Amino acid sequence: DHARMHLEGMAHLADQFIFLVQRLGRGSRLLTADQRRDILALVKLLGYRPRGASAATAIETFTIAQPATSVVYIPAGSIVRTEERLSPRRFQVLATAAIDVGQTSTTALVEPSSTSTAAILSTDVPLQSYRMTDFPYLDRTIAVTTSAGVWTEVDNFLASTSTDRHYTTGIDARDRVTVNFGGARGVGVIPNGLITFTYKIGGGAAGNVGAGALTLPEFSVVDQNGVVQQMTVTNGPTTPGYDRESGAEIQTNAPGSLTIPRSAVSRPDYEVIAERMP
Repeated sequence: DHARMHLEGMAHLADQFIFLVQRLGRGSRLLTADQRRDILALVKLLGYRPRGASAATAIETFTIAQPATSVVYIPAGSIVRTEERLSPRRFQVLATAAIDVGQTSTTALVEPSSTSTAAILSTDVPLQSYRMTDFPYLDRTIAVTTSAGVWTEVDNFLASTSTDRHYTTGIDARDRVTVNFGGARGVGVIPNGLITFTYKIGGGAAGNVGAGALTLPEFSVVDQNGVVQQMTVTNGPTTPGYDRESGAEIQTNAPGSLTIPRSAVSRPDYEVIAERMP
């Protein structure tokens, strides 16, 4: 019995070893990789950046019952939502809007996202890298500032000089964004002091709602005289949001990116570019 149990244990370990070897083999090739982290690592070698999630947007109209006797502000970050009780879609106001004196309504751009902020003390060394904790990251929305001013996102540091406040970003399999700084060998500036990161999470196709769907405000407003205003809200048609590029899409699009010219000239150029559009 002991010999049989020993053999069964060895056989189990052998099965696990074969499984891991086969998984590593699949993960080492773009067309056979089935784990998103493996796919992302492979296309990074090609210089390909997968499309991240984007957010739908809509014009929301805010209406009060009587003409305003003093200005009524709709603060940025205010939330309007759909009527579902269990899983409503929530949209935030992107910029503060105002109902002027004598008016009854105003409009503002809204999107299904929320804003996160992180403040991290620099290590004052080259090649700093910081991963944000909140996800799913809404692609291309992060803003970076230090006491030196605003920093600029670039695809890579190839054209960065020793005076350029540049950073790059990468998105992992869990849709967390990592911010990378330069500073080595005169490529990019080293950030110093407190670094502030402001970014959005959310977006995706789940935020695609129809006109008239965003009818419930999750906030109340008062005018400059302190009077609470009764308000109704509604939205017009939305521009669509898209989910992140799937693993299968990346496997198809990444090799094609190597053949796409900077400008389309021939019919095959246009076909390749068109196939990459959502």
